[in-house]
Amino acid sequence: MRRHERSIERYTGQLFIWRSIADGLVYAYISTFNAKHAFFDTTSPAPKREAGFIGGKAGLAKELGMLFSAIEHRVPAVLSDITNIIRYGDVCLLGGDDPCPIEVKSGPVLNQRGHRQAAKLAQLEDFLKNDRAVGFRGMPEMQRVEFGVPHHDCIADLNACIQSARYDGWNFFCPERGLVYAAIFEDAPIDTLFKNLGMKRPVIFMPNAEKMDRSWAPYLPFTISIRAPLDLYDFVVGKLSLVVVVDAAVICDRLATPGWKISLVEDRNHSILLEHGSTAAKITISTQFFGRLGLEFISLDWFVEHHKKLVASMWTDMMAGKGPMIDPAEFEDWDKAIAALPRAYEASGD
Repeated sequence: MRRHERSIERYTGQLFIWRSIADGLVYAYISTFNAKHAFFDTTSPAPKREAGFIGGKAGLAKELGMLFSAIEHRVPAVLSDITNIIRYGDVCLLGGDDPCPIEVKSGPVLNQRGHRQAAKLAQLEDFLKNDRAVGFRGMPEMQRVEFGVPHHDCIADLNACIQSARYDGWNFFCPERGLVYAAIFEDAPIDTLFKNLGMKRPVIFMPNAEKMDRSWAPYLPFTISIRAPLDLYDFVVGKLSLVVVVDAAVICDRLATPGWKISLVEDRNHSILLEHGSTAAKITISTQFFGRLGLEFISLDWFVEHHKKLVASMWTDMMAGKGPMIDPAEFEDWDKAIAALPRAYEASGD
C-alpha cells in the first residue's frame, strides 16, 4: 500500500508539472490578474475544485473537436482540464483580455451537476463582462478596477541570479530595497545571509515548497518565470532551489501616508492593514496578493506604488459616497475581527 501511495504521489506531481506547462499557454495570452478569476469559486473565496483525469470521458472527442476548430479559426485555446488555473468549462478560448471558458456537452439534456456548472460559469461571465457582481465569492458586491500604475516585475533579475548561481553554486541578488532573491545549486550560507540582510521584518518565500505542495496556482506559473529550459528543468527536479525574502517593514514604511497607520498583520487571509486615524476606516491587502512578491517575482516598488494609488482612489470614492454595497452587520463583524489581529510591525504617516 505504501508503495502504491508513493507511486500515486509521484504521478500526481508529474500531472501538476504538465498542467503548469499548459498554464504557461494560458498566461502567454491572458494577464495573470485576469486569468486568476477562472481559478476561484463564484460562491466563496476558495479555489474551485480541480479537474480529475481527462481519460475515459465520453465528451472528450467533442472537446477536442471544439479545440481544433478554435485553433483552425486562429483563436488560441486550451483544454481546461489540462491546466491548473482554468477550472471552468471544457475548452477555454484565449483570444481576448479575459479567459472565455466554454462547456461542451455530449448530450442535449443537463443533469443536476451540469446545471450547477452552467450557473457558476454564467456568474463568472457576468463578472468578467461588467467588472462588477453582487453576491460574488461570498461578497455583498465585488468590483475590479484598472491598474493605476503600469505593471512591473523583476523576472529578468531572477533569471540573471539563476545564471550566476549556475557558475558559482549559489548567488544572492537584491533588485530593489527590501527584496532579495537567492538561487542555489549547491550548499549556500543561508543562515549567514539572513543574519546579514539587515531586514526588520523579513518574510521568506520558498518557491520549491509551493511546487512540491502543488499550491502554485493562481500565480504566474514558474514555466513562464524561469526562462532558460535547463534552469526550468533543474527547478522541476529539485537541483535548483529558489528563495525570495521580502522586508515587510519596508513596504509598511513606504505605504505610510499622513492620517494612515500601516500594520503587518498575522492572518491567513490578510497581510497588511491600513487604518485611517480620524474615521477608523480600514483597508486590507490580501495574503494572496502579497504572495505575488514571492511567486510572481513582481517589483516591490510597483507593489507599493500600485497600492498607494489604489487606496487614494478608494478613499476618494468613499468620501463621495461611492463604492460597493456594505451590510452594516457584516461590516461590524469584519471590523472587530480585523481590529483583533496581532500586529507584527506598525508604521505611521503622522
